[in-house]
Amino acid sequence: MQLSKFPTFLSTAAAALLLFPACKPPTREAARSEPPPVVLPATVQELSPDEAEKLIAASPGLVILDVRGEGEAQTEGKIAGAQLYDYLHGDDTLKSLEKLDRSGSYLIYCAVGGR
Repeated sequence: MQLSKFPTFLSTAAAALLLFPACKPPTREAARSEPPPVVLPATVQELSPDEAEKLIAASPGLVILDVRGEGEAQTEGKIAGAQLYDYLHGDDTLKSLEKLDRSGSYLIYCAVGGR
């Protein structure tokens, strides 16, 4: 390198070093530990276990859908008469759900309310 170009190189290098500390790495959002909140349509009502029990007792023709996995239903038990629709797995489940009467009333439940 020629000595006449050295001051220009040095000032350019110094300017670059001053700019780098000003650059921050992008901030990362903390990983969610819970699913995002769900906004239910006005026609959908969230029930407590006690309210669901009362509804089942008062509505003999109510269709009950268990949307947990088959393994969960076997190990944890299920509500008598509930139809199993493994919501998280398979196109067959979605096809079956599409066949349900949309004008009907359904009680849908899962393990913790996230499905």
